[in-house]
Amino acid sequence: MPEQLRILEGATFCICDDVGDLQRHGEGLFTEDTRFLSRFRLTINGQAAVAPLVGQDRVLLGRLLHAGTRSSGGLEQDVLSIRRERFVGDGMQDLFAVQNQGMQPIEFDLELEVGHGLRGHLRRQGLRLRAR
Repeated sequence: MPEQLRILEGATFCICDDVGDLQRHGEGLFTEDTRFLSRFRLTINGQAAVAPLVGQDRVLLGRLLHAGTRSSGGLEQDVLSIRRERFVGDGMQDLFAVQNQGMQPIEFDLELEVGHGLRGHLRRQGLRLRAR
């Protein structure tokens, strides 16, 4: 089972897997005991985009840094490099940098799955959730 990482800044915290994805029970972005984000998963060609790199993940002051790739849906391993940075504080901000490391052009589908369990709660409160 993959390791869980915890990133904490004040009353806001993120519990994610060892590559920064939120996809299992108990993972998410929380503020003052409310989970605002329950699914956040980066895929390339429908498969997990980043392989866990032992000793490469760092969690410092509400920040996750990760770089690496795995073979995904027809792409060879290490053809793409992905740098993922997460900042947690007043919300959560993820930055992704994807670079082709090969000599030939490549095509791929990069998807970010986002989900939350607040739809009913927010509707009752008269609020909307939007991505930026």
